[in-house]
Amino acid sequence: MAEKIKVLYTGAVLRRDWPGGEPIIAKETIEELKKLGYEVDTAFYSPGYDSKISKKLDIIYSFLRNFCLKTDSFRPAVAYYRKIIKLKNPDIIISQYDYDTSIIEAAKLENKKIIVYVHIWWPICPKITLYTHDKRICKGYLNNNCKKCIFSSLSEEAKRNKNDKKLLLGAIISRFFLRYSNIKVKMYNRINKLNSSDLIIVYSEEMKKFFISNDINEEKISILSNGINCEEFAYNKYDRQKIVLYAGGANELKGYKFFTKIAENVKKAYPEIRFVAAGQFRDLDKNTKYIEYPGILERDKLIKLMCMSRVTVVPSIWNEPFSMVTIESMACGTPVVAFDVGILKEIIGNEIGGFIVPTGDVKQATQKVIDLLNNDDLFEKISKNARERACRFYSNINRITSLDKMIKTITGSE
Repeated sequence: MAEKIKVLYTGAVLRRDWPGGEPIIAKETIEELKKLGYEVDTAFYSPGYDSKISKKLDIIYSFLRNFCLKTDSFRPAVAYYRKIIKLKNPDIIISQYDYDTSIIEAAKLENKKIIVYVHIWWPICPKITLYTHDKRICKGYLNNNCKKCIFSSLSEEAKRNKNDKKLLLGAIISRFFLRYSNIKVKMYNRINKLNSSDLIIVYSEEMKKFFISNDINEEKISILSNGINCEEFAYNKYDRQKIVLYAGGANELKGYKFFTKIAENVKKAYPEIRFVAAGQFRDLDKNTKYIEYPGILERDKLIKLMCMSRVTVVPSIWNEPFSMVTIESMACGTPVVAFDVGILKEIIGNEIGGFIVPTGDVKQATQKVIDLLNNDDLFEKISKNARERACRFYSNINRITSLDKMIKTITGSE
């Protein structure tokens, strides 16, 4: 019998407190690789992350990485990963977003193959958002003044928390160090490290184009979209209710403010419609009487709510590299109304799994929501198409099969 291929799966998404859909994808990937016969170990660098001093350590580390270091690798992290690699002796390493390029440097120093799973814009944006100080989507650090964007975000955070003296002091100190830091050198070093990996996985053709335009090696990039197991999503199991769902928390980039405007517009004409905003919200974020706030929901409860809802609104204003909420809603047969940013049009297909409207166009978004609420024939058509599209193009089986081939190609095990 052939020996099992040994995989070391790393990344900050393995932290228990990491929010969003990435930990779900990581966990599913690890379990599916084990089912295929791989021997999988996991590791991530975050000293004392579940202790009382973890936040302070993270703040210090983030400060050093952002403002003091010209390299994007952190010496203690590199040393930690080298120790783990020597101990586990994997045939290949898969890194699904870490804080920096430390794991890549450690892998190369130990002469190990590595796949870097890039699910956000950190290789080409110091803010990781590609969203600028003047509320636009940029093309990466080669084309913009990153310091101006970072200055702006620091100032806005300080203004939002005027009574937080520690935050204000941190903002002042950070601005001083940022003034003398060399962002361009750091970003070039980051991309050079990334290019030394054996394979770079991205979610879409658009992500690939963005990275190539910022000097990431085209030959190293492969596209592998996230996926879902359709059997987990109970299509037509639950009675549909006149619920409009949002699942992004109080996040400006996720478009929460636009969702509140849509809710206010619809509720004035149709007061019986329920608007539900799932995720983390502070009391000061709950600035309207038109929305219900159930808080952070367990995954099974969120899926049940999706399957009961009539519409999911995804009003993101940043360049979404992917959207698990979108494909999960579609798998439930719940149409999605979204702004035209990032990969959303590619996932939804206009008038297939939902509707795409111009970014920030609350009037059009409101009308599409009303149409799906009131027109049963339209809802049934879009609902069926949404389910079929999600299960056809975003199947977890296809994703794992492709990843399996990538691993075997790189390790020479085919």
